[in-house]
Amino acid sequence: SEALYDIDEEFDDEAVTVYGTTSKISGSFTVLYADPAAAVMGPIEIVANSFVGQGRHARSLRDVNIGTLILKVFTYPTITFQPTSLEGLPDHLAVGTSLNLTMIGDLTIRDTTQSETCVLALNVVSEDRLEGSITTTISREDYKLIRFALPSSVGTIEDETILTVNFVAETQ
Repeated sequence: SEALYDIDEEFDDEAVTVYGTTSKISGSFTVLYADPAAAVMGPIEIVANSFVGQGRHARSLRDVNIGTLILKVFTYPTITFQPTSLEGLPDHLAVGTSLNLTMIGDLTIRDTTQSETCVLALNVVSEDRLEGSITTTISREDYKLIRFALPSSVGTIEDETILTVNFVAETQ
């Protein structure tokens, strides 16, 4: 499983999408194939200082700045999503089923918690394995993730950031 962010910015007068990933993520949920509405979802936690930039515009200094100056990881070491509801579940799940659901929950970044609506793409791979992704778009301003002093090579940074969790869930 992995968590990732992507954000659009201007870098050396070129519009680019910058993204970072981490595999330091945990979470759990229980689902009964015969009664999906009874699903129990625990929190999803991401180690905030573990994101590593990817792609040709990745910069280790950006990773450090995001962790220390924006996310303030020494004070707020985790990003947490606590699901509160799941909408669009069928009456039962079967192997081979692919669903697009709506997941609502509370996302906490630093000391700010906001309700977020996410798209949950779920694939029932086997009776013991689910795969999918949870995606939402957040406003950096809503979470007080303000810009810090930028080098002259970076122009604008968009307010909207896409957060995605790609997961594999197996029975324990």
